Amino acid sequence: MDIPLPKRATCSGARKIDTISHHSKVMIRNILNRLKRKAEARLQKSRLDMQS
Repeated sequence: MDIPLPKRATCSGARKIDTISHHSKVMIRNILNRLKRKAEARLQKSRLDMQS
């Protein structure tokens, strides 16, 4: 999640800070990938069961 912070008056736009550390993002991505693989395996199994 990013939180916009106003920059100094000389700069336009806003800078953002990360509230979740890089390590947490990597861990979350790994968990998500594992869940996707398991979901896909279950879908394939159920599709094969429907064909038989």
